Amino acid sequence: MVVTLDQAIEIHAKAALFRAGKSALKQTLDRAELFRSRGDLKSYETWKSVSDKIAELEKLGYLHQRRRA
Repeated sequence: MVVTLDQAIEIHAKAALFRAGKSALKQTLDRAELFRSRGDLKSYETWKSVSDKIAELEKLGYLHQRRRA
């Protein structure tokens, strides 16, 4: 089974939301910033994409939908 980068980003975003709830966005932004401060721009971009996906999922009510299921 091959997982694309976009699929992996969505998986990580959903896992972060499940694990950390509303603090998931801040945690992933902090992680992205850590990589940027170390000069690892590839990892920064990846974690920034995860945080963008978290923001999108929150906007769509993903956390609320998960709790009802």
